[in-house]
Order: sequence, then structure tokens, then C-alpha cells
Amino acid sequence: MAFSQPYTYTDLRSDVRRIEGSKQGKYVVRETLCSTLLGNACEMLTITNRRNTEKHKKGIVLTARAHPGETVGSWMLKGVIEYLLSEDENADMLRNFYVFKIVPMLNPDGVIQGNYRCSLAGCDLNRRYSCPSSLFHPTIFHVKKMAKQLSRRYPLVLYCDFHGHSKKKNVFMYGNTSEENPEEYRVFPYIMSRVYPYFSFKSSRFGVHRSKASTARVAMWKELNISSVFTVEASFLGPKNRKEDPQFKVQDLMEIGKGLCRALNIYDRIIAPEHELILKQRGVLCLL
Repeated sequence: MAFSQPYTYTDLRSDVRRIEGSKQGKYVVRETLCSTLLGNACEMLTITNRRNTEKHKKGIVLTARAHPGETVGSWMLKGVIEYLLSEDENADMLRNFYVFKIVPMLNPDGVIQGNYRCSLAGCDLNRRYSCPSSLFHPTIFHVKKMAKQLSRRYPLVLYCDFHGHSKKKNVFMYGNTSEENPEEYRVFPYIMSRVYPYFSFKSSRFGVHRSKASTARVAMWKELNISSVFTVEASFLGPKNRKEDPQFKVQDLMEIGKGLCRALNIYDRIIAPEHELILKQRGVLCLL
């Protein structure tokens, strides 16, 4: 029995082709980040309003499925993608002000082979971010390269890596911290807790432990020098205190992704107040 609803490499390719063929495809550029050891394409989507070339855009990187068995990550990220491609006014605002680089499946070989945690080379890819090999860990090597290139063009404001958790309930985040300004690292998760009912700020943790030094969260935080780098965890066990329907369904997981986008709409007003001024000048009302 699976921990959660399956989401295969075939599902991903089908979803990407459907997006390309839809009217929302105008907001998406589909690329191959790199090829895997088995020669599979690691898909990457860039979502933004390409007609809006204003200099105030900022960058966001979202990834999932470094661990093949954590299918909840794919469903959360699918919710993000659906929201960003919707006709919602806030989605339009995000497309105008941000460039989203999305890698929905970092470990296609592991997914295809039916692995739970490791890659074809037998590696935990979320322990290879400090010094990935272009030969044995190509997707991690190239996602790091992509994020650094993006940061040279646009200021990066958010990096999220989506995972599943087998012990704790609810949805929560792992973040980093600093002695000088620990509150800065907690703002986005706190907003999430106010937007999505099953997101637990209390269950979220903020710290930098030696055992996590090569994870995406810690390694990318150190290399990109931004505070909002998170591991987003959704429980395999479902939400706490929901007795009538104890496990997360696909729609629940997709709502988490949409909730993250709504949280970003609020977070944007904190980190980029100039965006609200631009909207007012255009006579655009951004509804939350």
C-alpha cells in the first residue's frame, strides 16, 4: 500500500504537455534542465508574464521529488502551477512581478525505478547539494547552477523544496536561522499558517544542524544568501484533529500549493512594497 496518492513520471509529462497545449501555455516556457543517468529529461518550467519585461521582477525557485516516494510533493507543486496559470487577479500579479523556475521532479530515474528515497546511483539527492557531481547527481548539479544564474539576473526571494513526512501530522516547514535576525526566517511560514488551515507554524523548525549541511535548505541558503529557503513538508498521515477524513487527499495537497501562492501575495507586500505602488499607479486592485 502506498503512503499517498501516486504521481508518476508519465503523469508529469502528460501534465506538462497539457499545459503547453492550453491557452495558459503563453505564460510557460518548458525546458529540459538536464538529462538523468538513464537519459530521462528532467523537466523545468519557467512561469512569468513574458510580455512584462520590467526590471523590478524577482526570482523564485521551487523543486520537488528529490525523494521519489514522497509523492505529496508533486501534488503540492501541481497546486502551485495550477494557481500560477489561473486567471485569478493575484496569480496575474505574481506572474507580472516574479519569474518562477519550477523543477517538479528532481529524481525521475528514482521515480521510474520505484525507489523510495534514493537515485539510480543509490544516493539520497537531498544530501548532495554541497558538492554535487555532474556525472552522478546531474539534476542537483544543474538545479544549483540554474538558481545561481537566476540570482544574477533577478533578486531571489524564495526557494522551496517540497517533501513528505512520515511521522508528524499537518503541513509545516523547516527553515534556517541567524542570531542577528531570527524573525526574518519565520515570516513566510507564519503567513502560511494564517492562510492555510492545516499548516502548523508550531510544528515548523528553524535551525542549522551539521547533519543537514548538504540538504537543499541549508546549502542553498548559504550559497544564495537569502533567508527564505525552506523545506515544505506534508504529512503522509494527514492533518491533525480531522477525524472524519484523516488523510490528505489530492485536492488537499493541491490546496497547500495554492495556499503557498496566496501567502506569497501577502509576503510580497512586505518584501516588495514598490509592487503595491506600481499596481495603484496602474489602477489595479489586488484582492487577497
